[in-house]
Amino acid sequence: MEPFSPSTPGYQERLYEIYREYRERDPVHWCPQPDPGVWYVFNYADASFVLKDPRFVHEYTSVYPESAAQGSDQPGAPPDPPATFWQMASQWMLFRDPPDHTRLRRLVNKAFVPRVVEGLSGRIEEIARELLRPALQEGGMDLITEYAFPLPVIVIAELLGVPAADRWKFRAWSGAMVAAMDEYIDEAVAERASAATGEIWEYLKHIIRERRRDLGDDLLSALIRARDSGDRLSEQELVAMAVLLLVAGHETTVNLIGNGTYALLQHPDQLALLRREPQRAPHAVEELLRYDAPVQMTSRLAAVDVPLGEKLIRRGQQVRVMIGAANRDPQVNPFPDRLDIAREAVHHLGFGGGIHYCLGAPLARREAQIALTTLLEQAPRLRLQGEAPQYRRGVVFRGLQSLPVALA
Repeated sequence: MEPFSPSTPGYQERLYEIYREYRERDPVHWCPQPDPGVWYVFNYADASFVLKDPRFVHEYTSVYPESAAQGSDQPGAPPDPPATFWQMASQWMLFRDPPDHTRLRRLVNKAFVPRVVEGLSGRIEEIARELLRPALQEGGMDLITEYAFPLPVIVIAELLGVPAADRWKFRAWSGAMVAAMDEYIDEAVAERASAATGEIWEYLKHIIRERRRDLGDDLLSALIRARDSGDRLSEQELVAMAVLLLVAGHETTVNLIGNGTYALLQHPDQLALLRREPQRAPHAVEELLRYDAPVQMTSRLAAVDVPLGEKLIRRGQQVRVMIGAANRDPQVNPFPDRLDIAREAVHHLGFGGGIHYCLGAPLARREAQIALTTLLEQAPRLRLQGEAPQYRRGVVFRGLQSLPVALA
């Protein structure tokens, strides 16, 4: 087969057709570009294996421990504030391996407890209704910019105890940093991400200093309080964790609400079923996560030689797990190209797998459930408006640039 390339003309429009071709013909696919080459995994079984097997890691120093002793630009304490986005992101537990990942996850778990999410449902619904009110009066809106985007920004800002007047800064910072995490990045994107990193770093350091003097009931206070056998998050780790919660929790939820609404609008029978039976929302969100995943790709490094399918992944080689392709594998999801919110069992990797399974998955699920059911309840005549919406250019994240809808 031709080497897989996200720069193929019509890539976003033909995405799942392209995935199907590779999944059927070469599910563990070697691509020589970018140099020195990379593996792409398109089927569910092998994708799940890579995400869960400890021989597939994130950090270069987990593959070549000797490089740590010689000095490496891989994770270590970044400058304060970090000079680049990736110096800061290297501190995220998302990109760390044990034992650092184990320690960070254990501490954060002590703050991000289930009751935090459970107690938010009423407030999430209130925010959804507030956002819809002006759009209902006007009879339409861009669902992405006026609903899917602001809802999770407001939720995470309130969770962190950020003043309401400042939460829109989070929106700009998040957008700049997310752009730097995708395949298509140039110098201008990197510069914007680094500028946003410096700004949010200084902002959160100030918030943390204030919070230490007067701890509250918010998540940031809980992170400051978190202890485990005398261990605690350092100042840099606190800031980096707050940024991770913003970026990872925000971008995925925006795409989940946007992609999910668009999928339902393209399948009126499924939209009508969910409107009729809103109690199906939790299961519907799982099917929407499978059908058009907000995160399409994640990467690992092979720490040792590992057989995968009929191929051999060599130590140090990068493996890109194509989540969107795996989710539509007919071996685990029969008739995978059909949206079916009543599907008996839904298998997807939308929140990853293994030790790096998304910590914020319960919050993203709840936000999407409430956003969709509130929208359908408040806008019984919801329908697409204008031409077919366009997806943003990207490989890691999949989301719509806009989604104009009529509400009346």
